[in-house]
Amino acid sequence: MMAGIFTYHVLSVIESLNMLKKLLFPLVALFMLAGCATPPTTIDVAPKITLPQQDPSLMGVTVSITGADQRQDQALAKVTRNNQLVTLTASRDLRFLLQEVLEKQMTARGYMIGPNGAVNLQIIVNQLYADVSQGSVRYNIATKADIAIIATAANGSKMTKKLSRQLLY
Repeated sequence: MMAGIFTYHVLSVIESLNMLKKLLFPLVALFMLAGCATPPTTIDVAPKITLPQQDPSLMGVTVSITGADQRQDQALAKVTRNNQLVTLTASRDLRFLLQEVLEKQMTARGYMIGPNGAVNLQIIVNQLYADVSQGSVRYNIATKADIAIIATAANGSKMTKKLSRQLLY
């Protein structure tokens, strides 16, 4: 029974990870616009999310969610403008932003969020970065995202889902 619940929780997490993929594309658009902008050097990251249908069978199941930002550099992008390197950072802590998005997804699905849940979900940002350089006609953008969600059940079993993308524009 617990294995079935754990598997269902993990499948829900995988659906939430697909939502994180949708976060990457608006972020790239922000970087493209940031390449044309003048200071300030902060980016307001506010992802638009689509909430899933509620599953009544999940009512009352509690999950706990934590976040970790393990990036070496807190910059979201480095933009070369007129041979000057400009570093762009997020206006909000990405760890809390992604944790908030995951909480909204899980709550909409029917889970309750709280400490000591049946499953602990940890969202880890390993890399989220764009390198923007000015080409002869347009900007060249190289993005890299590496985000993991680790689901740990009360019995200690774990499942990890990773999203790694590297794109060139």
